[in-house]
Amino acid sequence: MSRFDPRGRANRALLVGVSEYDHTAPDTQGVSGQLPAVRHNRKTLEDALYRGGVFGAGEIRALASPSRGDFTGALHRAVREAEGLLLLYFAGHAVVTDTYTHKLHLQMRTARMVAGEELPGAVSFAGVLGELCAPESRAEKVLVILDCCYAGNAAAIWHRFEAPQQSKEKVLLLMSVQSNRWILGGDADVATPFTREVVRVLDGGGEVWLSELYTAVRQRMEDAGYEAEDNDPQKPQALAPPWDRDADVLLAAGPVRSAAPGVAPVVGSGASPGAGGSSASGVTSDSGVSAVSGVASDSGVSAVSGVASDSGTSAVSAVPTASGAAPRADSASDPGAAPGTDPGTDPGAAPGTDPGAVPGPASGSGAWAVPGAAPGAASGGAVPSTGLAPGSAAGSGATSAPGATAPGAVSEPAPESEPAPEAGAASEVGALPAAASSSTSLSPPWLGRPLALFRAVAERLGRTVLILLLALLFTGVGGYGLFVLIAGSGSCRPALELRLLTDPDLEPAMKAAADAYVTSDANTTDDGCRRSGVTVYSAGAAGVVTALSKRTDAWQQPRDDDNPQRDIGPQPDVWIPATRADVRRVTADQDDRVFAHLEPDTEPFVYSPVVLAVPKGMDGAVERTGRSLSQLFTDLEQAPGEAEVRRPDPAFADSALLATVGLYGGRADARGAELLITQSGRPEPSAVRLLCTLADAHAVDDRSAALVPEFLLRSGVGCHPATRAPRTAAYPDDVPGLEPTFVRVRWEDGERDADARDTETDRFRSWLTGDDGRKVLGEHGFRSARGERRLIDPKSARDGLIDEVRPADSAEPSEMDTALERYGNAHGPGRVLFLLDSSGSMAGLWDGSSGGPGIIEQTLTGLGGEDEYGVWAVHGLKGRTHTDLLGFGTHARRDAERALDAARVRDAEADPSAALLDALAFMRERGTGDERPQLIVYLTDGEDDNRLTGDGLERVVDRARTAGVPVAMVTLKNGACDRDRPGTRIAEAGRGRCLDAGDDLVPALRDDVARTGTGEE
Repeated sequence: MSRFDPRGRANRALLVGVSEYDHTAPDTQGVSGQLPAVRHNRKTLEDALYRGGVFGAGEIRALASPSRGDFTGALHRAVREAEGLLLLYFAGHAVVTDTYTHKLHLQMRTARMVAGEELPGAVSFAGVLGELCAPESRAEKVLVILDCCYAGNAAAIWHRFEAPQQSKEKVLLLMSVQSNRWILGGDADVATPFTREVVRVLDGGGEVWLSELYTAVRQRMEDAGYEAEDNDPQKPQALAPPWDRDADVLLAAGPVRSAAPGVAPVVGSGASPGAGGSSASGVTSDSGVSAVSGVASDSGVSAVSGVASDSGTSAVSAVPTASGAAPRADSASDPGAAPGTDPGTDPGAAPGTDPGAVPGPASGSGAWAVPGAAPGAASGGAVPSTGLAPGSAAGSGATSAPGATAPGAVSEPAPESEPAPEAGAASEVGALPAAASSSTSLSPPWLGRPLALFRAVAERLGRTVLILLLALLFTGVGGYGLFVLIAGSGSCRPALELRLLTDPDLEPAMKAAADAYVTSDANTTDDGCRRSGVTVYSAGAAGVVTALSKRTDAWQQPRDDDNPQRDIGPQPDVWIPATRADVRRVTADQDDRVFAHLEPDTEPFVYSPVVLAVPKGMDGAVERTGRSLSQLFTDLEQAPGEAEVRRPDPAFADSALLATVGLYGGRADARGAELLITQSGRPEPSAVRLLCTLADAHAVDDRSAALVPEFLLRSGVGCHPATRAPRTAAYPDDVPGLEPTFVRVRWEDGERDADARDTETDRFRSWLTGDDGRKVLGEHGFRSARGERRLIDPKSARDGLIDEVRPADSAEPSEMDTALERYGNAHGPGRVLFLLDSSGSMAGLWDGSSGGPGIIEQTLTGLGGEDEYGVWAVHGLKGRTHTDLLGFGTHARRDAERALDAARVRDAEADPSAALLDALAFMRERGTGDERPQLIVYLTDGEDDNRLTGDGLERVVDRARTAGVPVAMVTLKNGACDRDRPGTRIAEAGRGRCLDAGDDLVPALRDDVARTGTGEE
């Protein structure tokens, strides 16, 4: 192997950044969230590679949030075309399904989280290696760069991967984090920390080899203090570092970076990347004249930097502050920032400026990062935290003394026409900290022309005289500038990240509160630095209760089949359940070995009732207060039109479980109570999602009452542009309300930063449960947790809500557990009995997908391996009126299809009333003692309905009304479901559905069967 310079070869770079996902939480199969920072990754890395000069025009392809098919197709094409260097970069979500064998999956846009080895929409890294090492791969070197959770697991996969040694050895890996580590998604305004540092090193100027890139990025991230999960340092990994010099790959060979076109940078001692060589902070104006600006303070401390003015003359900025620190200039608030640019970055900045630079204050001295400043001029990088506002810089600081440099900065070699200076000489000038942006400048106009003359003289006299002239100049303007050349200056340390786990319905409001807290004075030091960030995420309430009571050991040390880190998320510092009863559910059922200890507040900090939100036009039929939920359901039956009631999944959202407590009430039959809820297919996981999907169809939205938390009617939901049907809230007095409670979660063996974490958690608790936090939550529609439960924000009393409500009793853990168990039984493995009219009149409606057997086959997708079902062939008028086509029990789908394919029309008539009475008795007997869902489907051509009349019909209707088994009457001709027809009456009595040829028959029947069964998944 030899040192590889790919220039002049057919090189390919495939940059894959998945920032948008189709399925995200609170969807039960969704990934944890969107990754807006990854959009910046794609652009900044693509630009850096082009500037580097190794990849030519047309050799870099960026894929924005591809599907699995798009990714594999693009990868296959890149493998076929590359003959020199093939670079594959991936940033997005990733998951490990086996922490012992390191089975890593890269998740594309359509990814879903399901149990098992194969994850829909994801690509296994082993499969990626198989493509890269395929015989048709002609690339001499392959570099894979992974910026995702669990990236370090790729190394173990490479070691175990079976391929010819020559093919394996050409594959090199650069990974953003250690194995089995979860990393934060970064800030929406900038690239993720690892990619940001990679880009900065590539843009350092001159040749950048892979070994140097790895060393420099690792050092820069260590200096900046980036953290992965559990506050472990985020340490980039490489497959087998260090590389030998003769086994290296050239990644950039671009020209020396200038601060602006036509101006050579002032450089330090020429130290190699990562060694800490300093760089100039001079930035020229359009005319090429440099600028020096001083930021004055009452203490006499100022910052000196080259910030150019549009007029071509420079400025000295004197921005006084009481503490000597430069004022905060939060660039994120600039409404004119160009899309896709870093906050505070000039959209028109010349190529070569630092694409990853993050504006923000440094602590202590008031040094500021300047867009376009050369690397090393100021601290680099933002805290790897969604909670750190763009106004805060992270890293170890700007230069603190003459000759010192920003840690991990990449030096820029001097132009060939100019010999490198002595170490420590020019670096004193190169170390000038950056000043505030020109928007805060108070520069006197008289200084522009002298500075222009000063620049011209300085270029002629050289650096030694330049230092003397600087001393004289800044003595003349108050001595501020010279002081900063010899004074120390620090930067903001990475903020401590707090992890907040909450209920899916509460997540939007808690995110808004966390965002307000992060930028509040309570979370800001005197130096303008963030104290902490807050990452908010949610998971199914029932799953969280189980994990905190029985799976805390696996949460700390995930296993193959038990991995709460995968199923729920990282270990939380704070848990905010929708009701304090959840805390008692956890502690009452905890195992002996508990690794997470809960410290709940004694009372909730806000309140929101669960309401029946009734569309306008139907609300006149209901009494808004003083009624139980079952009474409200009865009222709705009198409303004009066909009212439906919808509810989210009680196993996922506490608001739905609390509504189910009221729904079951004193009912002995949960299965019968569930028939009051309209549900096609799987329920929505949260009230947020339910209100979104209802608005998809106006006809459905206008007739659907929804059991949801009241505050969502005030704050709305941010996932849908359509206008929702206006609704009026009815307040059932037997449904407990939401009582969000602050719970501190302490993990064993988590003492490393325990004091600091306690301090910041207590600070956040005080803010959230105090006036400031309650104000934010009041704007989202929450009520006071005390007294009359009035709306915190009187403006929240919009039309349809009541300002003062009498709260229902608080939730009881035992009631919630019982309701959840009964719901599971009522929606567990189901029972379906199909009655197929096999009389002679069905001969013309038998064959093909639209025939009787074919229709039943199409519904089998709604039945899983634990569901019980059977098919009766209905024929004959005397004796037994049916025979078994498929015995009642569990079946493989293929076996059921074979039985239906063998079915034949009989030369006989049918007696539907006798068959239905037998079916109702059969299913009632099987349902005794459990609450499993059941369904009878009668499929006919209607020719024998003349036997469904008189006493025969009345007996069937009476039995259907009391059996507790829904009956779906399906007729393959039109008009069978008209008013007072036999099929209509039987379906209504059994709370089933009547379908005829005028309906979208197959999808509707498939929905009914799927609702009863567990489905193939």
